[in-house]
Amino acid sequence: MHSTKKVNKHSEDLFEKKKAKKFEEIFKALDSDGDGVINSSEIDIDRINPDILQIINELLIEMEEKGKSLDLKSFSSGMSKF
Repeated sequence: MHSTKKVNKHSEDLFEKKKAKKFEEIFKALDSDGDGVINSSEIDIDRINPDILQIINELLIEMEEKGKSLDLKSFSSGMSKF
């Protein structure tokens, strides 16, 4: 007998809210001047938990290579890709 897990709409909503909150926490930690925008020149990676840094590393590299600044919405969208 196969064991399958059922995920309902409520569970999905809870997961998405928790994920959004975590992305916001990470974003705030990266936004050292509190202006609502992050860019590679203002991020102090010494302030970031090494486990979190490992997760967001690819996004930070992409952001630096393209010279982009990100607001919370853009950051969350980018994080969802990884």
